[in-house]
Amino acid sequence: RRDFTVNAMAYNGNTGLVDEFGGMEDLDRGIIRCVGEPMDRFSEDALRILRAIRFSAQLGFAIEGRTYEAIRAIAPNMVHVSKERIQAELTKLLLSPHPGHISMVYEIGISPYVSETFHKVPLLGMPSVPAQVPPVRHMRWAAFLRKCMPDEAVKILKDLKLDNDTINRVRTLVSWQDY
Repeated sequence: RRDFTVNAMAYNGNTGLVDEFGGMEDLDRGIIRCVGEPMDRFSEDALRILRAIRFSAQLGFAIEGRTYEAIRAIAPNMVHVSKERIQAELTKLLLSPHPGHISMVYEIGISPYVSETFHKVPLLGMPSVPAQVPPVRHMRWAAFLRKCMPDEAVKILKDLKLDNDTINRVRTLVSWQDY
């Protein structure tokens, strides 16, 4: 089973493109849509919730209505996803052409399941990451966490199991961002 229609296409040397779920149409329309019943897809693997947001950010696509509503409903299942897998998706999202889509993690209601400290970031100012910030891991994370105190930024990154080099670079950038 594939998660989204845009990932559920295949090529057969004899018959050409095999697209049983309308993936090409969704590519043309700029839509992220689940294959089949969205509640089933997200129940199978809650990480697909973040993958939908990440694909939206990477491709500049909208999330289809039923898929969006299923994300909201299944968000509590994110507690069963490892922090390393969550971090990998969030990092890919931040490195995408549309890093500001990270705000969807808060809007849809996923942030409490990422970590308690991560969830508090919007209280410090709605998270946004300007696309002008170079797509470098520590720079995008620092731009996202720029309203945090350095120790809060470090706690979030440690909760998400980021590497020490990235954590130290982000701490430095966040510490100096007002200067």
